[in-house]
Amino acid sequence: RSLPPIKTIRMRSTDSGNSFLELKNLEERLSSLRDSAPECLGGFFDSSLSSFSVAPGREGSSKRFSVTSSCFALHAILSSAEVWRGVVGVGNIRPGESDESRQINLKQVLDALVAADWRTDDTFQVPIIIITLLR
Repeated sequence: RSLPPIKTIRMRSTDSGNSFLELKNLEERLSSLRDSAPECLGGFFDSSLSSFSVAPGREGSSKRFSVTSSCFALHAILSSAEVWRGVVGVGNIRPGESDESRQINLKQVLDALVAADWRTDDTFQVPIIIITLLR
């Protein structure tokens, strides 16, 4: 499913703020983005690694867990759990097993994140990992 084209919204500086119509258009666009999140973000999931990455399953790329991409994807999923219902699960599915009702197993992603090769000297990545695991 493709998203509707973005309409240019001109924000006017007025005493009363933005017009109702402009805000309504913005709300509709944000709702459309939210509702399409599983389809859009789900395409970046690599089930063989239980990881989200910019190029999942790409030929010739190193087959290692993408720590930062997976952390940000987990934050997106956890921020709008109702949208992801039916797409993600938390059960104990073994790698390689399929479960039609749960395409992304959060337990497996979190287990893979804990086991991943972290860069302990990376002051950007380590706090993201800790925040993700505590969430």
